[in-house]
Amino acid sequence: MLFTCNNKLKSCVFGYLSFNNYGDELLAKTLIDIYGLENYSLLSKKSSILKHIQQFSHAKQVFVIGGLFQDETSFLSLVYYLTVIMIFRILNKKIFLVSVGLGPIKLEVSKFLLYQVLKNIKNISVRDKYSKDLLMELGIKVLEDKDLVFYNKYQDFSNVFKKEKTLVCVRNENDWLLAKERFEFEQFDLLLMQQEFALAEQIQAETPFGIDVYDAFAFEYIEILNLVASYKKVISSRYHCAIFALQTNTDLCILEISPKLSSLKPMIIN
Repeated sequence: MLFTCNNKLKSCVFGYLSFNNYGDELLAKTLIDIYGLENYSLLSKKSSILKHIQQFSHAKQVFVIGGLFQDETSFLSLVYYLTVIMIFRILNKKIFLVSVGLGPIKLEVSKFLLYQVLKNIKNISVRDKYSKDLLMELGIKVLEDKDLVFYNKYQDFSNVFKKEKTLVCVRNENDWLLAKERFEFEQFDLLLMQQEFALAEQIQAETPFGIDVYDAFAFEYIEILNLVASYKKVISSRYHCAIFALQTNTDLCILEISPKLSSLKPMIIN
């Protein structure tokens, strides 16, 4: 479900941006397109203090995207995102949390902060049941939707020729070891969603045959879908690569290492 907004107002798109993460950059582009935003700026942890001040001052509405709300990798990151949202709220900006993801949330203090910051925001949608249940448990009203990427228009890939190879997309060495342990595959190539070039070199060095390595940032969205569709199977620990497999009717094996990945499992028809 998309919210009603004025696409001509000065808008701030706030998320995990400028970190060379293809999935989050695609979310920002998708949101801008589907809402038709005409006057917008991007804001992230990498933005300067001046940029933050400018957005606090000039933005009339704020769109929050992605899986910002978790404390597994960094509690301080969660505090940063909630602090920025709270400042926008204090300044009476209209705030939209659009198909966001939550979790894992392990600390009670994190739940307390989430409630204090989000309790008075009316426009909140989440992309999975885990996120909805977490917020509902805290007493926050929320709509369950789908990831923003699913709003993109794409073609029918049912007749695409599929090579007898697997496309693997992992975040790090641990994911790579898990993939080899849990799934059977022989000939494969790699898709990098966050420019994990060192990891790719390591995997190439230990593989007795040649593998192709694709950097997602070298492709437009529809080109990535065509690439994914050309493989017989996808093995992924990356959320948006898994979504690409679902969009192209490609057999998908998920490494269930987070709630957001587990939320895609009911959609898999192999």
